Amino acid sequence: LSSGDWHERRKAQEQLVALGEAGKPFIEELVRRATGEEARKNAQAALVQIDQNKLLGPSYITLHVKAASPREVFAELSKQCFAPLSTMPENLWDEDRFPRLTLDIDHKPFWEVAPRICRQLGVDLRPYNNGVRIMRTGGMQVQGIEQIDGPFLVVANQINYSRTRTFGQGNGEQTQFGMNLSVYPEPKITVLRSTGSVKLDEVIDDRGHSLVPPSAGPRTFWGGGYYSGGLSLYAPLEYPRKDPGARIVRFKGTTSVLIQTKMQRMEIPDVMNLHETIKMINGVQVDFKEMKRNGDTYELHLKVGQANLGGPDWQQLMEGLQTRMQVVDAGGSPLDHRGMSSSGGNDGID
Repeated sequence: LSSGDWHERRKAQEQLVALGEAGKPFIEELVRRATGEEARKNAQAALVQIDQNKLLGPSYITLHVKAASPREVFAELSKQCFAPLSTMPENLWDEDRFPRLTLDIDHKPFWEVAPRICRQLGVDLRPYNNGVRIMRTGGMQVQGIEQIDGPFLVVANQINYSRTRTFGQGNGEQTQFGMNLSVYPEPKITVLRSTGSVKLDEVIDDRGHSLVPPSAGPRTFWGGGYYSGGLSLYAPLEYPRKDPGARIVRFKGTTSVLIQTKMQRMEIPDVMNLHETIKMINGVQVDFKEMKRNGDTYELHLKVGQANLGGPDWQQLMEGLQTRMQVVDAGGSPLDHRGMSSSGGNDGID
């Protein structure tokens, strides 16, 4: 931590960060005992990075259990990944068909550990109501080539190549060549918005051909999309005109997402007896009008003012109301979200 070589100092700091939450007492003791300012500063920086990783960085899992129940294992996994891992249905673990688990895992990324446990149990981590739920659907099967990057699991799902020739005048030919990718955030990560695109920096096949479309340049955005639970991306590529390779040996690109780092909790108690209640959220007036029962469902009526219509704060508020607002029962369990309808006027959106 106090080496004269900055590479050595950075390496030592990274080793402390890799210890995670479990290493904080040791690092705090290093801070107290440090005799030099440089060592103290670097140890303190490691503590700051660990706290930041708790929110936005990779979660490292350590599990040493013998013949443990799935409920016990996922309770500990939930604790170490700093996010709830609920089941669907809620009594899933009450079934006696699940095997007990014996695991010896030391400091492995969440996305290396969770799919392995799911496969052993025959369950999946499935997107559900803007989060994930554990469901019995045959065992988590990530289809493709996997790469873990921080708190994200990146999966190259498939590559497509097609040629279409049109008969008749012009005898035109069209080709389509591209790769489909999926990006899954850890359960603790809330993605608010995505560019829905990939920046291709470098794509090389095993014969040395660049597969980045030449007319676009290496930094051009390509289309994709965001869905509850992850990102679905598509990267168009350029098929070599001569001697194409058999495989891609290097694929390098980036995508951008907007991640929630803070949350303001705003509660309305006794929502079934709701009287018109006005709240100001990010400078936008939201009028909670009524909550009523309709058969076996409940309907919440609210009105969002048109101030700053179309601005980023307004758009983010509308997305939040549609995907992250919760109505909970007396026990604190959120009700399933069944969708939303809206209609607009000059004074707001209902």
